[in-house]
Amino acid sequence: MRDHRLDLYKNSISFGVLARLLGVDDTEAIDVLRARYRRAGPEAQEANLRALAAGFGHADASGLSSGGGPLVLDRAQRDPRMLITGNDAIAAGFLAAGGRFFSGYPITPASEILTFLARHLPRLGGVAMQVEDELAAVNMAIGAALTGTRSMTASSGPGIALMQRASARRGPRRSPWSSWIASGPDPRPGCPPSLSRATSGCSSTAAMGTSPDRLGAR
Repeated sequence: MRDHRLDLYKNSISFGVLARLLGVDDTEAIDVLRARYRRAGPEAQEANLRALAAGFGHADASGLSSGGGPLVLDRAQRDPRMLITGNDAIAAGFLAAGGRFFSGYPITPASEILTFLARHLPRLGGVAMQVEDELAAVNMAIGAALTGTRSMTASSGPGIALMQRASARRGPRRSPWSSWIASGPDPRPGCPPSLSRATSGCSSTAAMGTSPDRLGAR
């Protein structure tokens, strides 16, 4: 494994062993890996195929032959499906709803929304901007909304707290806009990402009584 740089190719090596365990034919596994790395270029593709062959070698040493593993996956009709993250789904929904302006400041785990919209919004005549901080992000989104443009910003945790005052100022102006809260992982070991009561409470009272707020969670 050291010869193939385990840190880079461990998934391809493991895929070779796993394919043997599940009774997947070697040819089919090679085709899947080749398709997966087609966009990465021939060099990356061949490197991962060599790592896959190393995985097959480890399986051979353990007595796992091609197509003859202890577990066999049933053949089924494969329907076209989309593999998408929650952040990408939010960004795509914003585009589909006619959103045309996004301003944001990078913060994990909300940064993916900014990168997604930076790729796709310009093609639809929209604008996605990375600004200097959360205060600029929220104020620019509100300013865009005042022009009649459907706008959005996104942040997480402390970034949402920084946006509070601007969120309150938009109330009297009745400017509709969207803010997406991406929840980070709980700092305690073994705890999954969750929208804490502190974050939801902070967000649900962002307008400070100047206008009704709506908070949704997924």
